[in-house]
Amino acid sequence: MIRFEQVTHDHFPIIQSLYASVPAYALLEERVLPLSDSTLQEEFLNPDTVSLIGYVDGEPVLLIDYLPKHPKDGTP
Repeated sequence: MIRFEQVTHDHFPIIQSLYASVPAYALLEERVLPLSDSTLQEEFLNPDTVSLIGYVDGEPVLLIDYLPKHPKDGTP
């Protein structure tokens, strides 16, 4: 079972670790690792998105970041 937690500033080291564990994904997103605190803040702690870390057996394994409502047309 996957347990989710809302991302906070305290999760930034975990997010760094997740990105570092899949460098091909970071490259696909054109990210320069390690991500800066300002980048993490802008990306994962902004009021427009919901950001969650998923844990399996207590280990962080995934990161979800989504728009619950599109800012232009209001659709989910």
